[in-house]
Amino acid sequence: MDFSLSMEQKILRDSVRAFAEKEIRPVARTLDETERFSYELTKAMGELGLFGIFVSEQYSGQGLDYLSYIIAVEELARVDASQAATVPAPNSLGIGPIYYFGTEEQKRKHLPGLCNGGRLSIGAMGTGGARGCYEMAMKYTKERVQFGRPISTFQANAFKLADMAMEIESARLLLYRACWLRDQNKPFTKEAAMAKLHCSEVMHRVANHAVQLHGGYGLMKEYDIERFYRDQKLLEIGEGTSEILRIVIARLIGAF
Repeated sequence: MDFSLSMEQKILRDSVRAFAEKEIRPVARTLDETERFSYELTKAMGELGLFGIFVSEQYSGQGLDYLSYIIAVEELARVDASQAATVPAPNSLGIGPIYYFGTEEQKRKHLPGLCNGGRLSIGAMGTGGARGCYEMAMKYTKERVQFGRPISTFQANAFKLADMAMEIESARLLLYRACWLRDQNKPFTKEAAMAKLHCSEVMHRVANHAVQLHGGYGLMKEYDIERFYRDQKLLEIGEGTSEILRIVIARLIGAF
């Protein structure tokens, strides 16, 4: 089994990460507090090619695989869930149905404009958001000093950080395998449901640990972890609640 990313996937990951850090992070808190949708960021993401990533080039898409799409969503969610959700909405709900099931006339008429700006993308938001929480917690605990040493070195805190890192890795492996099955045109319904459920609940646990590690600061708007803690709940509700997904998985494994 080869778990390495292709050069093309690495370039995409790095470019989206750089975009998120430079363009999204500086305004994410303000956009959240003012409840404003940023047309400027959406246009910029379209120019970056984030809409229609998996659509072939003949329809003005990027012609990349589905895993590349998931990697892009993950990198955006690492910084801001709202902007990350802006990408799956047109890709999974708008572009996907036309690209896979539309007529040739519909594809040529609608896809180019949509490209220039579905459950796996929610899983990507879970892994990306969990990574963002973990990185904030690691940074804070290394900078916060008590009794003459960083609080990250206290065993109770170190164990939380270790659990967070482990859960993120397990979530990513489950998510990427589901993407691989999809790209290979193999059945992936069960794996997609498992990935969405697990990744969203991993973010719940990681965000909860991260807030705990921040102490009282974790509840203040001056710290982004507060926003991540609020955003994570949507992932356990949107595109199938955790309860519904457990029913789906139970049916697929033959429990009833």
